[in-house]
Amino acid sequence: MPELLEFRYPSARSGHTIYAQELCPDTPPRAVIQIVHGVAEHMGRYEEVSRFLAAHGFLVCGEDHLGHGKTVEDGSYGFFAPKGGWDLVVRDVRRLRELEGEKYPSLPYFLLGHSMGSFLTRTYLIQYPGTLDGVRRARELGFQVRSDFGIGVYNSQTLKELKKLGVEGSTASFELKFAQIRDLSKAIPMEAIVYGQLPLMITENCIIHNHTGRHSCEEGQRLVDRKGEHFPVVKAWGCRNEILNGKTLFLADKAADYQRLGLTSVRLMFTTESPEECVRVLERYLGRGRHKPGEFTRGLYYRDVE
Repeated sequence: MPELLEFRYPSARSGHTIYAQELCPDTPPRAVIQIVHGVAEHMGRYEEVSRFLAAHGFLVCGEDHLGHGKTVEDGSYGFFAPKGGWDLVVRDVRRLRELEGEKYPSLPYFLLGHSMGSFLTRTYLIQYPGTLDGVRRARELGFQVRSDFGIGVYNSQTLKELKKLGVEGSTASFELKFAQIRDLSKAIPMEAIVYGQLPLMITENCIIHNHTGRHSCEEGQRLVDRKGEHFPVVKAWGCRNEILNGKTLFLADKAADYQRLGLTSVRLMFTTESPEECVRVLERYLGRGRHKPGEFTRGLYYRDVE
Protein backbone atom coordinates (compact mmCIF):
# COMPACT_ATOMS: atom_id res chain seq x y z
CA MET A 1 0.00 0.00 0.00
CA PRO A 2 1.39 3.47 -0.85
CA GLU A 3 3.04 5.13 2.15
CA LEU A 4 2.00 8.65 3.20
CA LEU A 5 4.75 10.92 4.52
CA GLU A 6 3.67 14.17 6.24
CA PHE A 7 6.07 16.99 7.00
CA ARG A 8 6.42 20.77 7.35
CA TYR A 9 8.86 23.23 5.86
CA PRO A 10 9.49 26.99 6.29
CA SER A 11 7.11 29.23 4.36
CA ALA A 12 8.17 32.21 2.30
CA ARG A 13 6.00 34.14 4.75
CA SER A 14 8.22 34.86 7.74
CA GLY A 15 7.31 33.03 10.94
CA HIS A 16 5.09 30.43 9.24
CA THR A 17 5.53 26.82 8.20
CA ILE A 18 3.80 24.87 5.45
CA TYR A 19 2.17 21.47 5.84
CA ALA A 20 3.05 19.09 3.02
CA GLN A 21 2.61 15.44 2.20
CA GLU A 22 4.15 12.88 -0.11
CA LEU A 23 2.53 9.63 -1.21
CA CYS A 24 5.06 7.07 -2.40
CA PRO A 25 4.06 4.16 -4.63
CA ASP A 26 4.98 0.60 -3.70
CA THR A 27 7.28 0.38 -6.70
CA PRO A 28 10.10 2.75 -7.75
CA PRO A 29 8.32 5.94 -8.89
CA ARG A 30 8.07 6.78 -12.60
CA ALA A 31 7.73 10.54 -12.04
CA VAL A 32 6.73 13.15 -9.45
CA ILE A 33 3.35 14.88 -9.66
CA GLN A 34 2.95 17.90 -7.38
CA ILE A 35 -0.66 18.93 -6.83
CA VAL A 36 -1.47 22.63 -6.39
CA HIS A 37 -4.91 22.81 -4.81
CA GLY A 38 -7.66 25.41 -5.21
CA VAL A 39 -9.24 28.00 -2.96
CA ALA A 40 -10.84 26.76 0.29
CA GLU A 41 -9.28 23.34 -0.31
CA HIS A 42 -6.41 21.26 1.07
CA MET A 43 -4.44 18.19 0.07
CA GLY A 44 -6.81 15.90 1.94
CA ARG A 45 -9.40 16.58 -0.76
CA TYR A 46 -7.08 14.95 -3.29
CA GLU A 47 -6.61 11.66 -1.44
CA GLU A 48 -8.55 9.62 -4.00
CA VAL A 49 -6.71 10.93 -7.06
CA SER A 50 -3.38 10.78 -5.21
CA ARG A 51 -3.88 7.10 -4.39
CA PHE A 52 -4.97 6.42 -7.97
CA LEU A 53 -1.79 8.01 -9.31
CA ALA A 54 0.38 6.25 -6.72
CA ALA A 55 -1.18 2.92 -7.68
CA HIS A 56 0.02 3.61 -11.22
CA GLY A 57 3.59 4.29 -10.15
CA PHE A 58 3.63 8.05 -9.62
CA LEU A 59 4.93 9.78 -6.50
CA VAL A 60 2.37 12.41 -5.52
CA CYS A 61 3.09 15.40 -3.30
CA GLY A 62 1.50 18.69 -2.41
CA GLU A 63 1.20 21.35 0.25
CA ASP A 64 -1.65 23.15 1.99
CA HIS A 65 -1.32 26.81 0.99
CA LEU A 66 -1.07 29.62 3.51
CA GLY A 67 -4.49 30.01 5.13
CA HIS A 68 -5.57 26.51 4.10
CA GLY A 69 -5.84 23.04 5.63
CA LYS A 70 -3.24 21.84 8.11
CA THR A 71 -0.93 24.77 7.37
CA VAL A 72 -3.27 26.95 9.47
CA GLU A 73 -2.25 27.03 13.11
CA ASP A 74 -3.85 30.25 14.31
CA GLY A 75 -7.37 29.97 12.87
CA SER A 76 -6.77 32.44 10.01
CA TYR A 77 -8.35 30.36 7.24
CA GLY A 78 -8.46 31.82 3.74
CA PHE A 79 -5.80 34.47 4.43
CA PHE A 80 -2.45 34.37 2.64
CA ALA A 81 -0.66 37.38 4.08
CA PRO A 82 -1.11 41.14 4.70
CA LYS A 83 0.97 41.90 1.59
CA GLY A 84 2.17 39.95 -1.44
CA GLY A 85 0.28 36.82 -0.49
CA TRP A 86 0.00 35.42 -4.00
CA ASP A 87 3.74 35.60 -4.60
CA LEU A 88 4.41 34.01 -1.20
CA VAL A 89 2.21 31.01 -2.06
CA VAL A 90 3.94 30.60 -5.44
CA ARG A 91 7.29 30.65 -3.65
CA ASP A 92 6.01 27.97 -1.24
CA VAL A 93 5.00 25.84 -4.23
CA ARG A 94 8.47 26.39 -5.65
CA ARG A 95 10.13 25.41 -2.38
CA LEU A 96 8.31 22.07 -2.29
CA ARG A 97 9.38 21.48 -5.87
CA GLU A 98 13.00 22.10 -4.78
CA LEU A 99 12.70 19.74 -1.79
CA GLU A 100 11.21 16.93 -3.84
CA GLY A 101 13.69 17.56 -6.65
CA GLU A 102 16.56 17.14 -4.22
CA LYS A 103 15.17 13.76 -3.16
CA TYR A 104 14.35 12.56 -6.68
CA PRO A 105 16.70 14.44 -9.02
CA SER A 106 16.42 11.96 -11.90
CA LEU A 107 12.61 11.78 -12.07
CA PRO A 108 10.45 13.82 -14.47
CA TYR A 109 8.53 16.48 -12.52
CA PHE A 110 5.01 17.76 -13.18
CA LEU A 111 2.63 20.25 -11.56
CA LEU A 112 -1.11 19.54 -11.51
CA GLY A 113 -3.03 22.71 -10.63
CA HIS A 114 -6.78 22.78 -10.01
CA SER A 115 -9.02 25.87 -9.99
CA MET A 116 -7.09 28.62 -8.17
CA GLY A 117 -4.20 26.18 -8.20
CA SER A 118 -4.17 26.33 -12.00
CA PHE A 119 -3.56 30.09 -11.81
CA LEU A 120 -0.84 29.59 -9.23
CA THR A 121 0.69 27.05 -11.59
CA ARG A 122 0.62 29.54 -14.46
CA THR A 123 2.35 32.13 -12.30
CA TYR A 124 4.90 29.47 -11.34
CA LEU A 125 5.57 28.71 -15.01
CA ILE A 126 6.24 32.39 -15.71
CA GLN A 127 8.49 32.90 -12.71
CA TYR A 128 10.35 29.57 -12.86
CA PRO A 129 10.56 28.50 -16.52
CA GLY A 130 12.43 25.31 -17.31
CA THR A 131 11.84 23.68 -13.91
CA LEU A 132 9.07 21.31 -15.05
CA ASP A 133 9.15 18.51 -17.59
CA GLY A 134 5.68 18.15 -19.13
CA VAL A 135 6.14 19.99 -22.42
CA ARG A 136 9.75 18.90 -22.84
CA ARG A 137 8.96 15.22 -22.28
CA ALA A 138 5.99 15.36 -24.62
CA ARG A 139 8.09 16.90 -27.38
CA GLU A 140 10.85 14.32 -26.84
CA LEU A 141 8.23 11.63 -27.44
CA GLY A 142 7.28 13.25 -30.72
CA PHE A 143 4.08 15.03 -29.68
CA GLN A 144 3.11 18.49 -30.88
CA VAL A 145 2.05 20.47 -27.80
CA ARG A 146 -0.80 22.94 -28.12
CA SER A 147 -2.75 24.83 -25.46
CA ASP A 148 -6.54 24.50 -25.51
CA PHE A 149 -9.11 27.11 -24.50
CA GLY A 150 -8.90 25.99 -20.86
CA ILE A 151 -5.49 27.67 -20.56
CA GLY A 152 -7.30 31.00 -20.80
CA VAL A 153 -5.26 33.00 -23.30
CA TYR A 154 -6.33 36.62 -22.81
CA ASN A 155 -3.22 38.62 -23.72
CA SER A 156 -0.08 38.67 -25.84
CA GLN A 157 2.24 37.98 -22.90
CA THR A 158 0.57 34.61 -22.33
CA LEU A 159 1.34 33.62 -25.92
CA LYS A 160 4.97 34.68 -25.50
CA GLU A 161 5.31 32.63 -22.30
CA LEU A 162 3.73 29.59 -23.97
CA LYS A 163 6.25 29.90 -26.78
CA LYS A 164 9.11 29.91 -24.24
CA LEU A 165 7.71 26.67 -22.79
CA GLY A 166 7.79 25.04 -26.21
CA VAL A 167 4.05 25.16 -26.89
CA GLU A 168 3.46 25.25 -30.65
CA GLY A 169 -0.08 26.57 -30.89
CA SER A 170 -2.97 27.99 -28.86
CA THR A 171 -6.73 28.37 -28.81
CA ALA A 172 -8.16 31.81 -28.09
CA SER A 173 -10.47 32.14 -25.12
CA PHE A 174 -14.07 32.31 -26.28
CA GLU A 175 -14.61 35.02 -23.66
CA LEU A 176 -12.66 37.48 -25.82
CA LYS A 177 -14.20 39.77 -28.40
CA PHE A 178 -13.06 39.45 -31.98
CA ALA A 179 -11.39 42.85 -31.71
CA GLN A 180 -9.35 41.62 -28.75
CA ILE A 181 -8.29 38.46 -30.58
CA ARG A 182 -7.29 40.57 -33.58
CA ASP A 183 -5.07 42.78 -31.42
CA LEU A 184 -3.14 39.90 -29.82
CA SER A 185 0.51 39.64 -30.83
CA LYS A 186 0.51 36.05 -32.01
CA ALA A 187 3.88 34.65 -30.98
CA ILE A 188 2.56 31.17 -31.83
CA PRO A 189 -0.17 30.03 -34.24
CA MET A 190 -3.67 30.62 -32.87
CA GLU A 191 -7.10 29.21 -33.59
CA ALA A 192 -10.58 30.23 -32.45
CA ILE A 193 -13.73 28.19 -31.90
CA VAL A 194 -16.39 29.30 -34.38
CA TYR A 195 -19.01 26.57 -33.94
CA GLY A 196 -20.35 24.43 -31.13
CA GLN A 197 -22.22 24.23 -27.85
CA LEU A 198 -19.67 25.83 -25.58
CA PRO A 199 -19.01 24.39 -22.10
CA LEU A 200 -20.45 26.33 -19.19
CA MET A 201 -19.27 24.30 -16.20
CA ILE A 202 -18.17 20.90 -14.93
CA THR A 203 -19.97 19.40 -11.94
CA GLU A 204 -18.03 17.61 -9.22
CA ASN A 205 -20.56 14.78 -9.08
CA CYS A 206 -22.74 13.10 -11.68
CA ILE A 207 -26.00 15.00 -11.37
CA ILE A 208 -27.81 12.35 -13.42
CA HIS A 209 -26.73 9.46 -11.19
CA ASN A 210 -27.48 11.48 -8.06
CA HIS A 211 -31.01 12.18 -9.33
CA THR A 212 -31.95 8.88 -10.99
CA GLY A 213 -29.54 6.35 -9.50
CA ARG A 214 -28.50 5.38 -13.04
CA HIS A 215 -25.49 6.20 -15.21
CA SER A 216 -27.30 7.38 -18.33
CA CYS A 217 -25.21 10.32 -19.58
CA GLU A 218 -25.29 8.93 -23.12
CA GLU A 219 -29.07 9.27 -23.34
CA GLY A 220 -29.23 12.97 -24.27
CA GLN A 221 -29.98 14.38 -20.80
CA ARG A 222 -30.70 18.10 -20.34
CA LEU A 223 -31.14 20.58 -17.53
CA VAL A 224 -34.01 23.06 -17.70
CA ASP A 225 -33.75 26.38 -15.88
CA ARG A 226 -36.56 28.52 -14.48
CA LYS A 227 -36.88 30.34 -17.82
CA GLY A 228 -37.33 27.13 -19.75
CA GLU A 229 -33.87 27.15 -21.31
CA HIS A 230 -32.45 23.68 -22.04
CA PHE A 231 -28.79 22.86 -21.35
CA PRO A 232 -27.28 19.59 -22.61
CA VAL A 233 -25.53 17.45 -20.00
CA VAL A 234 -22.69 15.27 -21.26
CA LYS A 235 -20.32 12.87 -19.58
CA ALA A 236 -17.01 14.11 -18.20
CA TRP A 237 -14.08 12.20 -16.74
CA GLY A 238 -14.44 10.68 -13.28
CA CYS A 239 -18.24 10.36 -13.14
CA ARG A 240 -18.70 14.10 -13.57
CA ASN A 241 -20.86 16.08 -15.97
CA GLU A 242 -20.14 18.92 -18.34
CA ILE A 243 -23.01 21.34 -18.86
CA LEU A 244 -23.13 22.92 -22.30
CA ASN A 245 -24.71 26.10 -23.58
CA GLY A 246 -28.21 25.39 -24.83
CA LYS A 247 -27.65 27.59 -27.86
CA THR A 248 -25.09 26.70 -30.51
CA LEU A 249 -22.33 29.12 -31.41
CA PHE A 250 -22.80 29.71 -35.14
CA LEU A 251 -20.57 31.94 -37.25
CA ALA A 252 -20.61 30.40 -40.73
CA ASP A 253 -22.20 33.59 -42.07
CA LYS A 254 -19.54 35.68 -40.28
CA ALA A 255 -16.49 34.12 -41.95
CA ALA A 256 -15.29 37.49 -43.22
CA ASP A 257 -15.05 38.69 -39.61
CA TYR A 258 -12.95 35.86 -38.20
CA GLN A 259 -10.77 35.66 -41.31
CA ARG A 260 -9.43 39.13 -40.47
CA LEU A 261 -8.19 38.16 -37.00
CA GLY A 262 -4.79 36.75 -37.94
CA LEU A 263 -5.78 33.18 -37.05
CA THR A 264 -4.03 30.13 -38.41
CA SER A 265 -7.19 28.02 -38.24
CA VAL A 266 -10.68 27.83 -36.77
CA ARG A 267 -12.35 24.99 -34.91
CA LEU A 268 -15.77 23.42 -35.27
CA MET A 269 -16.50 21.76 -31.92
CA PHE A 270 -19.03 18.94 -32.25
CA THR A 271 -20.60 17.47 -29.12
CA THR A 272 -24.23 16.30 -29.32
CA GLU A 273 -24.74 16.50 -33.11
CA SER A 274 -25.64 13.48 -35.21
CA PRO A 275 -23.22 12.40 -37.98
CA GLU A 276 -25.62 13.82 -40.56
CA GLU A 277 -25.77 17.19 -38.81
CA CYS A 278 -21.95 17.30 -38.59
CA VAL A 279 -21.80 16.92 -42.37
CA ARG A 280 -24.35 19.71 -42.90
CA VAL A 281 -22.48 22.05 -40.57
CA LEU A 282 -19.13 21.34 -42.22
CA GLU A 283 -20.62 21.91 -45.66
CA ARG A 284 -21.98 25.28 -44.53
CA TYR A 285 -18.60 26.38 -43.16
CA LEU A 286 -17.00 25.35 -46.44
CA GLY A 287 -19.33 27.75 -48.20
CA ARG A 288 -21.80 25.16 -49.44
CA GLY A 289 -25.35 24.52 -48.27
CA ARG A 290 -27.77 26.59 -46.22
CA HIS A 291 -27.72 24.87 -42.84
CA LYS A 292 -28.36 27.00 -39.76
CA PRO A 293 -29.17 25.81 -36.20
CA GLY A 294 -32.69 26.48 -34.96
CA GLU A 295 -31.40 28.49 -32.00
CA PHE A 296 -27.92 29.93 -32.08
CA THR A 297 -25.69 32.53 -30.49
CA ARG A 298 -22.77 34.67 -31.59
CA GLY A 299 -21.15 33.99 -28.22
CA LEU A 300 -19.18 36.80 -26.62
CA TYR A 301 -17.19 37.63 -29.72
CA TYR A 302 -19.29 40.71 -30.50
CA ARG A 303 -19.89 41.91 -26.94
CA ASP A 304 -18.28 42.10 -23.52
CA VAL A 305 -18.68 39.42 -20.89
CA GLU A 306 -21.81 40.23 -18.91
